[in-house]
Amino acid sequence: MESKANDSVDFLESTVLLEQLQYDEGFRDGYKDGLVFGKEDGREVGFKHGFQVGEELGFYRGFRDGYKDGLVFGKEDGREVGFKHGFQVGEELVFIVVV
Repeated sequence: MESKANDSVDFLESTVLLEQLQYDEGFRDGYKDGLVFGKEDGREVGFKHGFQVGEELGFYRGFRDGYKDGLVFGKEDGREVGFKHGFQVGEELVFIVVV
């Protein structure tokens, strides 16, 4: 009677071991594939986001360059009067973000 019990335990043990080996192999393969595809997906998302940020910075820089000289009203007491100071601040901000 004891040998039948040992045979059934051995049979179940090998089945569980086989299942665990297949699970571990599948996990390793999935992990390896995930690293490859994750890098590709991350690169694509980063490229799209970087393009959007660059496009927006270009818009603001173009706006600043286009209106930089046009919004100075004149000179008063030897200094320029208008919005030029605001554009200098904006120029510094764009420089900080770009660098």
